[in-house]
Amino acid sequence: MKFIYSYFLILLLPVYSWAQCSVSLGNDVVQCNGAPVTLIPVYNGTSTPQQLRIQYNATMGVSGLVNSPKVYLHSGIQTVPFGGWEYVVGNWGADDGLGEMTEISNDLWEITINVPGYYNYPGGTNVNGLWMVFRNADGTATGKNDTNEDIFLYTSNGNTCDFGGVTGTDVAPNSGSFSWNTGASTQNLTVTESGTYTVTYTDGVGCVSSDAVQVTFSSSNIQVDLGPDQSLCDGETIVLDAGSGYSSYSWSTSEASQTLEVGLPGDYSVTVTDANGCTGIDLIHIETGDTPFADFSYSPVNGLTVEFTDIGTDAETIYWDFDANGTTDATSTAGGSVQHTFPSESVFGVRMISENACGSDTATHNVLVQDVAIGELESKVGLEVYPNPTIDMLKVSVNANYKLEALELSDIAGRSVFSNGTLQGSAVLIDLSALNNGTYILSINTDVGTLNRTIIKQTP
Repeated sequence: MKFIYSYFLILLLPVYSWAQCSVSLGNDVVQCNGAPVTLIPVYNGTSTPQQLRIQYNATMGVSGLVNSPKVYLHSGIQTVPFGGWEYVVGNWGADDGLGEMTEISNDLWEITINVPGYYNYPGGTNVNGLWMVFRNADGTATGKNDTNEDIFLYTSNGNTCDFGGVTGTDVAPNSGSFSWNTGASTQNLTVTESGTYTVTYTDGVGCVSSDAVQVTFSSSNIQVDLGPDQSLCDGETIVLDAGSGYSSYSWSTSEASQTLEVGLPGDYSVTVTDANGCTGIDLIHIETGDTPFADFSYSPVNGLTVEFTDIGTDAETIYWDFDANGTTDATSTAGGSVQHTFPSESVFGVRMISENACGSDTATHNVLVQDVAIGELESKVGLEVYPNPTIDMLKVSVNANYKLEALELSDIAGRSVFSNGTLQGSAVLIDLSALNNGTYILSINTDVGTLNRTIIKQTP
């Protein structure tokens, strides 16, 4: 009697999947300033945990797989220490791709698996390690350890293995390599020429994704010029012009026109954009100018020479007319001083004109000019007049060897506003608090001569 045994193999292939890898170079780039552009891929590897890369050296151990055209991994898991094979994956003798490895160099083979999905064990299962045997396509040749036994990879203890021909390496999801259409293999790529650049990203488990970007180096050289900073007089306006030919205009005031009319002080900026998307920017500062206020002080220098000083405000240029005949005798800058020698002793009407871009103002004072050796006499008697300018009290003194005989204070029109002709001492205190603010001439008679001082009265 002949017994015929029929074997029916029901194969349950493990089903597992994970999110695909991806890579992106972003939007197309227009470089306007000519500087190099660095392309930086944003990438994600296959997003699943417990990726394991297994490498097998077919020249080690007891092996019939040297120079084999194909090598398969036949494996299962161990759930308890010293336990046997469980959840086995592989169809012995079938060249069906399940467990097929990739030769990465002569007789060095590799496969990367997602451990839970590959073995399809229930959640919560303890995995102590992997049992494995390697075979050729039809199962007629195998590869085992040095003692011709099944190989065990201890995954719960850092992927250790007593057999040197097998290594296991955990694979991070975002690990992988990059390949550019320029031939470069770096992660980032710096380019200096216009063109299309493509990167191909291969993650740690072999998932491949590509992306491309167009880089254009523009010859645009945008130089916006709103002109120099300006000062406007009250009520004036100015039109700022950013230039024609641009695709768009954006002012700091939110206006979107080529020109902008302004009449208030402040900083104004404009950003222009051309057809290539390149931009240029400029900034201008606008101030509001004031009409100048004219005034001056003066003091004797020596003999008939007098020094005049601008004490007005907001002027740019000062014009001096020392005899009030309408002719400019000298010029100075704002706040500056000039000296003038008069032809004789007298009272001269001196006029100054303060001028700036917003207008002018005139001040005229009568100036008493006396031909005395001022420096000599002042040094001799030790004259002191202070504080000057003053708010209220003014002290006049000479050395103790000399005497003050009389004082007279006149306004700039020559009118006497104070006098004292009965002095006998070397010092006197004068109360000017009742006087209006302004410039006055103080005539000081001593027992050896007369001196003049310009006095400025101010408010507190």
